[in-house]
Amino acid sequence: MTPIQVVSKAWLAREIGVSPATLGWHMKRGKGIPNTLDDVDSWKTYFASVGRDQSAPGAELHDKIARQKLAILKEVRKDKRRHNRIEDKEIFESGAVIQFVTRLVSIFFGELERIRQEYPTTLKGKNEIEILTECKKQEEHIIATIKSKLEEGVK
Repeated sequence: MTPIQVVSKAWLAREIGVSPATLGWHMKRGKGIPNTLDDVDSWKTYFASVGRDQSAPGAELHDKIARQKLAILKEVRKDKRRHNRIEDKEIFESGAVIQFVTRLVSIFFGELERIRQEYPTTLKGKNEIEILTECKKQEEHIIATIKSKLEEGVK
């Protein structure tokens, strides 16, 4: 006849390698603990994921979980650093940059089109100095137009 195994907290604590007090504390806490006392493997896995090195059997599983937690923390830190750099205007999100450059190029080509239509009649019969003066005036006009249209887009 096979002896009957009595499952108790003391027996479970011996089986998984923790003190009865540690087991009792985790059972009172109740978060994520296995449903039954006789599921030794589940208890070992539980302690490996939440216990300290000296109280948790399964060092390999504990190390694996610790590496995963560290990888997650590194990603969170990397994302927070990126967010802070965007907030401090050290870097810009690519979508905003693409939108800005697209708008800038559109404004610039609109100004080139305007100049293409106006220049033939504006420059007709002018000498080199007058042409240079007109070019400077157009350059200032282009810069002012680009600035004002970009500021409109920001508002």
